[in-house]
Amino acid sequence: MTEGFSISVRTGCSEGSGCAPALHFGDFETRSMAMCSAAKLTNIVLLSLLAVPALAGSTCADETGEIVIERVEWGFDGKAVEQTFVPLSVLMRNNSPSPVEGTLRLTKSVQLTQQVGAAYEQTFYLSGESSRWVQLTPYVIDDFENWSLRWGEGRDETMSIPTPRMGKPATVLVVDPNIVSGRGGAIRRFDPMRFPVSVTGTDALGGVVFDRPPGWQGAREAAFLEWLMRGGRLTLLLDENGVYPTFAGDLAPLNRQRERFFVGAGVVQRIPLTAPEIDAETMMTQILKEETEDGGPPQTALTSISLYGGAMSWDRDRDLFDNLRQAVSFHRRWWLIYAGVLLYLLAHYPGCYVLGRKAAQWRNFYAGFLGVSVAFSLLFAEIGRVGGGEANRIRTAAIARQLEEGLYDTTGWSCLAAVTGDDYEVAHEGSGSLYSTCQQMERVNGTIRLDAGVFQVEMPPASTRTLLHRGRVKGPPLGLAIQEFQRDEAGLSRLSITVGDDFPRTAASAYAWHGPRIYELAVAGDELVLSNRGEDGLSFLTTPDYSGRWSLRRIGLWGTPLAVQEEQRDEEELFQELERVLIGNSFGTSGRIDQRQASLADHLVRMFVYAPLPEAFHARGPDFTDEYGYVLYVVDLPAPDAIE
Repeated sequence: MTEGFSISVRTGCSEGSGCAPALHFGDFETRSMAMCSAAKLTNIVLLSLLAVPALAGSTCADETGEIVIERVEWGFDGKAVEQTFVPLSVLMRNNSPSPVEGTLRLTKSVQLTQQVGAAYEQTFYLSGESSRWVQLTPYVIDDFENWSLRWGEGRDETMSIPTPRMGKPATVLVVDPNIVSGRGGAIRRFDPMRFPVSVTGTDALGGVVFDRPPGWQGAREAAFLEWLMRGGRLTLLLDENGVYPTFAGDLAPLNRQRERFFVGAGVVQRIPLTAPEIDAETMMTQILKEETEDGGPPQTALTSISLYGGAMSWDRDRDLFDNLRQAVSFHRRWWLIYAGVLLYLLAHYPGCYVLGRKAAQWRNFYAGFLGVSVAFSLLFAEIGRVGGGEANRIRTAAIARQLEEGLYDTTGWSCLAAVTGDDYEVAHEGSGSLYSTCQQMERVNGTIRLDAGVFQVEMPPASTRTLLHRGRVKGPPLGLAIQEFQRDEAGLSRLSITVGDDFPRTAASAYAWHGPRIYELAVAGDELVLSNRGEDGLSFLTTPDYSGRWSLRRIGLWGTPLAVQEEQRDEEELFQELERVLIGNSFGTSGRIDQRQASLADHLVRMFVYAPLPEAFHARGPDFTDEYGYVLYVVDLPAPDAIE
């Protein structure tokens, strides 16, 4: 993909003005000596498309002034991470002296024309003769998606943007772009003004490098700290004067004079080199640390259960949405339908037969016969509807990663079911709300308003709709604290966790992850205690659970086991099967897991508590009154004998 350049097609000429269209490509400028007719403009646009297959930007002029898309950047390093919310930064310039406001609309398509999923919208405001970054955060599934931007109703107020290349979470050097020295070495540079204002937009970020303070305040500074405490990797380098950066305010804890230290689940390291001295080998071995001790890649494939009962690659969304669809789907009330059919038959015989024998006039018989038929027709029309007698509802499975006591970074997979066809709106409490319908082929008649944190959708009668939500939400404080902690060469030998008053007493399960092992916990009064000596955490995640939703009963073609799925299953059972998937997703896994993530540092004990979804995580609004689900709380506790 071509990155970091601008294309500008000036079309502000009026008929008879004598000016000529101009194509700008970097420092290259081609001027047409012809008048700005539609035919000439078409040729110029075609020329630009041939010259730059991976179009990264374009410009547009309107009646009041020219709005130019100077630059488009995916993610933090020009790439995206599969099945992840990825920032899309758009540098817009207003060449007119008058301020301009409007809405950027981002759509995804297949085969260049067919829209897929819901559209994303973000409002913008540009002062006269100024430029600024405007950021949208779509959910990127893979590199087969085509994307386009629109910022007005005119035919020329739209552009295609490059499909992002897929990669790993980025590691970038945060540096002011106005510094034009040869800083950077092998590290990709990143404009600090493009850093997301909420931690929910940092899922595609793996590591950050500083050689001077970034100059952040407020929301960006808070988002960075929460990203770091959540498990980010920060590297501090020397500046051109041979001095490490000094931080103030909330970033002051980064000033510790140690070669390596922890901030929550994140790690900070100091490397006594300047940015230009970081070559490719140093980048790989000291910053990215892409090799394990035995020299192999630190990646292990995760597996799931295929439709036919065999192992298949892990998918962050598939299993969750499959179970949620079953849990939320409306079902006909067959027992009532069967009872109605029996009554209908009895009403006709012997009911109508007796009426015909005893009726004084034949008109009475036909009136009774037709009355019975009409009454039962209306009855069957009502009770025979899918979802008849039920309300709109949502079923949700979520992950809530504790940022501080009572504050969570949440990811929720939901399935919405609507009884009647209408326009609906879904929103959540908190900040940083992001949404996606996770569609790869189907168009969704809806809009995701990023500035307001709202999902608006049109749903047909008796239909369902999948929805993925990211947010920063206040929730019940669990009050978890380590009371007793002992370990030996085999791992944890004793562990006791006290719980707070708001701890969910109806929790379905609880686990502790320490080092490379995961331990199941049991409830003992107001404490959680070890119930076994644990198992290897990577094996727990990478081994398919064949005891779940599929029963292997028959052998199909070529000896493939066939899966038999029940028509309607218990809701609680469906949610229990999602526990392992949510634990894997909490590590940020997609098809593979980083072994370093599956082996936590000794200074941490990571708690997993799987419990019913509290109202604080429910969708707000009157459209869906019936919501139920489960949430996996993820809480990092400092070990008493922390080793750094």
